[in-house]
Amino acid sequence: SRASRRSKAMRGTRGTDLTDVFTQLLEGLRGGDVPDTGEWLSRLVDSIRPRRREAAEAAALRLRVLLPLLAARPELAAALGAHLDSLLSSRMHRILYAESGVLSSQGFWAGLARRLLGRLLPPAVDAEYLRDLVAEVFDRPRDYEWLRAIPRSDWDALLQAIGVDGPSFAQARQQCRRELLEAMRLTSVRLAALGTDPVLLQYLPALARHESPFLAQGDEVRGLLALRSAEAAADGEVLLCQCEDYVERIRRRSREAGVSVNLVYLLARIEQVIARLRRLGDLVAPGDVAVPDPAAAARARALDFFLLLVRQENRRNSVRDLFRGTTELVARRVTEQASRSGEHYITTSRGEFVEMYRAAAGAGFIIAVMALFKLRLAVLDLPLLWEGVAFSLNYGLGFVLIHVLHLTIATKQPAMTAATLAASLDVRDSREARLNALAELAAEVSRTQWVSIAGNVTITLLTAFAIALTAVQFVGWNAASADKAA
Repeated sequence: SRASRRSKAMRGTRGTDLTDVFTQLLEGLRGGDVPDTGEWLSRLVDSIRPRRREAAEAAALRLRVLLPLLAARPELAAALGAHLDSLLSSRMHRILYAESGVLSSQGFWAGLARRLLGRLLPPAVDAEYLRDLVAEVFDRPRDYEWLRAIPRSDWDALLQAIGVDGPSFAQARQQCRRELLEAMRLTSVRLAALGTDPVLLQYLPALARHESPFLAQGDEVRGLLALRSAEAAADGEVLLCQCEDYVERIRRRSREAGVSVNLVYLLARIEQVIARLRRLGDLVAPGDVAVPDPAAAARARALDFFLLLVRQENRRNSVRDLFRGTTELVARRVTEQASRSGEHYITTSRGEFVEMYRAAAGAGFIIAVMALFKLRLAVLDLPLLWEGVAFSLNYGLGFVLIHVLHLTIATKQPAMTAATLAASLDVRDSREARLNALAELAAEVSRTQWVSIAGNVTITLLTAFAIALTAVQFVGWNAASADKAA
């Protein structure tokens, strides 16, 4: 049970052996014989990482063994802070900040090949990039889980112990701030390029003009990087909201002009880039300058961003995530395309209600005739293969005729109306708006479904009775034998 695993973890983390491990690691670091790579940090993280079948909370218990040691031995805490300062200040962060977790320009098969090769033969570690350091240190696919399980109070204690706000960490802070600015610049340029992609210009040619928010946000980001003021950040936020509005306009227009997987993939990528640019801007020029403790708020934002980056790097070579993301995009494309057809199966007025009954009644007549043909085909006693072919052609041609005549079958409507429900809920952000849309559409769909069932069933029964009674009365012929009817 979870309680037993927790108790075992506590017994394993309160012994002197773990304290000795941490002391030995930190003494070796203080001795100065540690290379400027991620090897030593990987050993420290592995000492904190939960073992197999241990709960994620075991990492917090192990970290609480390290914290008193750092508090009692300031020289060891200073050595750890100096090592982290050296690692952060000597690497390039912008690629990690700008690209981690954002959809790439690769297609599905290229992405699958890259992930498979990355799992079988990981790329060589490049000491110039922080992204490679994160991948080297947190190399387990579920490291982000136990990192998130560590309480914020323990994170704050660790950061205070190594002096992240002190002068010994100044070089790393400057490098992080400089790389955040460069990541914003890189993300802004990427958003401008995505906003002028030929696929988008087919739907909104106005995006190629200078007043396009995708191009204008680049100027605002440059101003933000130069001034780092709240006014520039507010103007940039307005332009990002306009970019999101354009994405929504393109999505609505694609329902009329047609949609492709490339367009859905591109729109999803734009949304991710906008979200990343907004997060980077919040780290560079936070809007909550009036909080009681700005330094604590900045550390909280940085910690949230760090945990997000670790999770995304852990899942970078996940084939399951690739398949899940691709199927979600395809499902979104099917939803957006099918929602157009589903709108024809929802009635909102009395005239549409009557017209839906007529369409269902026409389909009911054809269904009765199809049933008659099936009974006659069964009497022929054909070989099983040819009997299956005959039954299939009977149903297939009947459904094609119903589709060509713009009639409707009640059992086929949910597949289309469900897509319309999903599409209508997808474009609403607030919970109240989603619930209101669900209530309104549920009533319309229910009303339409009932009239379709009534049209199908009543006319099918009346047609079947009419055929049977007419054939018996005037021709003396039964559609089914007594045994078949019984």
